[in-house]
Amino acid sequence: MIAMRALQGVGAAMLNPAAIALIALMFTGRDRAVAYGINGMTAAVGVGLGYMLGGLCAEYVGWRWAFYVNLPSCVLAAWGAWRYVPVMREHPERRRLDYVGAVQSFVGLALIIFALIQGQSLGWWTVKQPLVLFGWPYHSRLGRAACPGPGCLLLAVFTRRELALARRRREPLFDMALFRYASFRWGGIVGMLRFLAQFAVNYSVTLFLQIFEGIKALQAGLVSVPAALCGTIAAPLGGWLANRLGVQRTVLVGLLLQGAGVFWIWRMVAPALSIWQLTGPFALFGLGSGLAGAQLNTATLQDVPRDRTGDASSAAITLRQLGAPFAAALVGLILESSVTRLVLEGYDRSARGIGAMQSMMLAIMVINGVCLILTLLIPNHVPPRGAPSAHDNPEDRNEC
Repeated sequence: MIAMRALQGVGAAMLNPAAIALIALMFTGRDRAVAYGINGMTAAVGVGLGYMLGGLCAEYVGWRWAFYVNLPSCVLAAWGAWRYVPVMREHPERRRLDYVGAVQSFVGLALIIFALIQGQSLGWWTVKQPLVLFGWPYHSRLGRAACPGPGCLLLAVFTRRELALARRRREPLFDMALFRYASFRWGGIVGMLRFLAQFAVNYSVTLFLQIFEGIKALQAGLVSVPAALCGTIAAPLGGWLANRLGVQRTVLVGLLLQGAGVFWIWRMVAPALSIWQLTGPFALFGLGSGLAGAQLNTATLQDVPRDRTGDASSAAITLRQLGAPFAAALVGLILESSVTRLVLEGYDRSARGIGAMQSMMLAIMVINGVCLILTLLIPNHVPPRGAPSAHDNPEDRNEC
């Protein structure tokens, strides 16, 4: 399971940056904001359908079918990409991949995420319980291994290596020079934190409904439908707003609505909470996510030169995708620590669930507030009228 999920992640790591880069290369000006909005709309539909189909399969067919249902859609998407998506190359020459940097970043991030997920149970500085690897328990001071220190050290070595490669005019795995552009720097960080908040809300609420409220998987999955529906409306609306208010202000509006939805959930958490009560806050949350998420792509790439669009897209998607594992780790850490504290204080099961969820929503509101502050540092550009699209120039297409 873990190996195949890793293979799925490799595919996603190739697909997502390519899609974002293609939009940036094919569209400019006001067309780009609208194109990213439509891209965000399709993503919102996919998220809503995914939660629904996953719950349906888990409840009535079997959890394995949550993976099988992806096969026909992947085949159709691959055929559509081969048939209709133009072949575009940012760099005509082949470039050597930085394999050493790839290993350093992978191991470093894995250690940090492992520490966040397992540190509470294994112990941060002293051993609470042995670490079991491949069926073998290890007792010897492995509580210290849960500390994220080794992971942070590896990432520091990785950063130094990437900067050295750039100075020697070699191809780095992650081009740190992109952070010189304020829009990329702050847009990439906000994108990661916003995706973390979005994932954490969906993940924690569905867990709460199933574990503490006894709601079945299918019904718990339905909670994401209002967010997906509003996201399909908000994403293209975000393109329209960006062309009038500017990209940064559109992201700010989205983050404010997203934060209001989280605040509504925080105030609503109570015993016997039903999915119908969550329709309003999740609709508001989805509206904000659709506005902010799609236009963050525009904001992040707006000042990056055209010949570096592919590198910048890959780097931005890398930062954004890091939000998902860090969100899973954060949810597990906050829920486990909150439940443990409330157990020691003598609260019953229902109160433990409510307390843990309120702590989770408070943490997400703080993250959303940080996103709002950092978004103010992104330059607010209104896309110019009448800017030509890249696909209008046949010299920019390198077709097979």
